[in-house]
Amino acid sequence: MKVIIVLCVLIAGVLCAAPIGMTTFFTTQECPPSWYEYETAKGRLILSVVTPSQGGVTVGNALNPSTPPTHSHPYQVTVELDYKEISADDCCNTQGACAGSYVVKENTDSSDSGVPFSQLKICTLNATDDSINIPFGTVAYFDPSIQSCPSGWTLYSEADGRFMIGGWEVKGTTTSDAPKMAYGSDITHSHQVDSSSNSVSIADVEYAGIAGCCNDNLAESGTAPISGSTDADSSNIPYLQLLTCISQEKTLNTTNLPNTAMLFNTVGCPIDWGVNLEIAGRFLVGLPGGGVAGAAFGGESLPAHYSGPAGTHSHNFNGDFTPDDCEIGLISGCCADGYAREQEYSFQGVTNSSTVDIPYLTVPLCTYRGE
Repeated sequence: MKVIIVLCVLIAGVLCAAPIGMTTFFTTQECPPSWYEYETAKGRLILSVVTPSQGGVTVGNALNPSTPPTHSHPYQVTVELDYKEISADDCCNTQGACAGSYVVKENTDSSDSGVPFSQLKICTLNATDDSINIPFGTVAYFDPSIQSCPSGWTLYSEADGRFMIGGWEVKGTTTSDAPKMAYGSDITHSHQVDSSSNSVSIADVEYAGIAGCCNDNLAESGTAPISGSTDADSSNIPYLQLLTCISQEKTLNTTNLPNTAMLFNTVGCPIDWGVNLEIAGRFLVGLPGGGVAGAAFGGESLPAHYSGPAGTHSHNFNGDFTPDDCEIGLISGCCADGYAREQEYSFQGVTNSSTVDIPYLTVPLCTYRGE
């Protein structure tokens, strides 16, 4: 029995042609002849959309070469000073601090999100090329001037509202657990500040009196817990929305496609091409000016068949507060101790780790492996 591989045949010069506006990643510093650099994509991820009118929309500020985006958060924490009773009236020694809750509002230090990136040239075909075959299952972006998928292509709905990243092996895709993004939306998250791991040391003052009942205005010295949360804020990950289509042409080979091109393909890599493992599991960024194509930065690559969060991180924070002074009718001195001193206190800590739930779709990314 003969096995017949059906190859596409040029009909009217357009059936197999690489379509104008086709946009993909390249391994080199420059775009090849007949392709031009997609300027708007510099320093940006590409978010796939299936609504043509949404193509070309940008969010956030473009990244610098090999530099992960950083961000910080406004935070609010509460420092709890427990009370300690003393046998005295309220007037007039003001060295002691009052018990109670003290709220501090500041900003965390900056941090990146732990998301893995790789930067690559993004080029667009400037005219339909009848000499180029595009394999079945190839997924490509399209310039916003292209208002629908070209002949022989269809909308790739699986990637809608997601960032495509390279897979580790041929065939198949992996969809992240995060829900797809609303077009034009930001990628936000927040952090908790846990009192079990954050505290401030409160200095001691002694009084010439008796500890005990029944004045409970004074605070206790020692370790005071700090707890709270940050605001939900942007991860500062910039992107460009582009219409994303998948080729339906019945061909398993390429002809005259530049060897520096990279092809997302859901079926398998064409002859003489193979899965690019150097950038598998990394979010792809349009090469910024002055950048090196293929440079990796940010977190560790996502593993094969992984569908969890793209990055995990925390933030350092610091602040200060001064508790209210509480008057006590005792002089300072021996031997009632363990009371908080009224003064300015500085503290520092670390937020709980938080994930950045960027929605992604892992698709094998093929590069030329022939001679």
